[in-house]
Amino acid sequence: MTLCSYKYRLMPTEEQQILLNKHFGCVRFLYNLFLEQRIAAYKGEKKTLNYYDNATSIPELKKTYEWLKEAGSQALQYSAKALQNGYDNFFRKVKLKAQGKHKGKCGFPRFKKKHGKQSFKVLQNIKVIDGKLSIPKFKQGIPIILHRPLEGEIEFATISKNKAGQYFVSITANKVMTPLPTTDKTIGLDMNVHGIVGSDGTKYKNPLPKTKYRNRLKFLTKAKNRTQKESKGRSKAYLKLNQLEQHIHNIREDFQHKVSRKLIDENQVIVIETLCVSDMLKNADPEVRKIERWRERAFHRKQADACFSSFFQKLKYKAEWYGRELRQVDKWYPSSQLCSVCGWQNKDLTLNDREWTCWNCFTNHD
Repeated sequence: MTLCSYKYRLMPTEEQQILLNKHFGCVRFLYNLFLEQRIAAYKGEKKTLNYYDNATSIPELKKTYEWLKEAGSQALQYSAKALQNGYDNFFRKVKLKAQGKHKGKCGFPRFKKKHGKQSFKVLQNIKVIDGKLSIPKFKQGIPIILHRPLEGEIEFATISKNKAGQYFVSITANKVMTPLPTTDKTIGLDMNVHGIVGSDGTKYKNPLPKTKYRNRLKFLTKAKNRTQKESKGRSKAYLKLNQLEQHIHNIREDFQHKVSRKLIDENQVIVIETLCVSDMLKNADPEVRKIERWRERAFHRKQADACFSSFFQKLKYKAEWYGRELRQVDKWYPSSQLCSVCGWQNKDLTLNDREWTCWNCFTNHD
């Protein structure tokens, strides 16, 4: 049995949207309240509160703030659990950083904002009947777009609202994954900003959606900055900008899911190089920089737009699901410089060279 999530679009009515927004607001309020209490308790009394302290205080808070009763009890309990998960992740990263296994910030829990992605979790009484999602406080059902069948035993559901104002549900189910029929095909992948090139000659052009809509993003950002703070005009400008960013995200996700699934279906073994994206996006030393700074920045933008790490994660979990093997090659292995026929190495190869000919066997390579 494997946990598998199905994400569907929700189309709630106006009344349901109001009730959903009340759920998001109550969860956000409790999360921020519990975080403030934990910080104050530690600073004042050096006392550490935990999930049990926060969860057991919810009934008393309902008496003080009666509007909390409008939200489901499971959603309110989720606020305490989400905060506990944030603290657990923070302490785990602190421990790894002390061991030298973690780079960057440890990520102390931050207060949630009203303008941003909102979510709450439901653990019980989840049903999908006649094209509608039934959860506590929504017995009549929220219209749902079932673009693919829901399989497996439902474990829990996460209701979310993105910055573009769209509502979604992610239903996690326990499902038996059936491995795909074995095949003798093996493929090696070379990933670059232009696209994904396979060792069998197949090419998948990277859409680079953020690069494509860069001028439109600039225009909407400037339009948003010209509006007055906390005005209706700024809210509308934010919505337009967020809708475009969501559209860019959807284009990238659609491309990566389709290509990764096609590779998994057709090949038994997939070989890919190990890429450290954070190192790739670092600024080069001015003394050794081979190109102008503005060209380097433009190249970094395209690298970030390609999202190599996201594509690798999709390949990884799909390979585990369907019985495929994903191998990683060391990033210092000169795979692009080696001739696949005779093994001769072209040490003079640069990033600008898209094709080259082996001087030993005269084979042309992409």
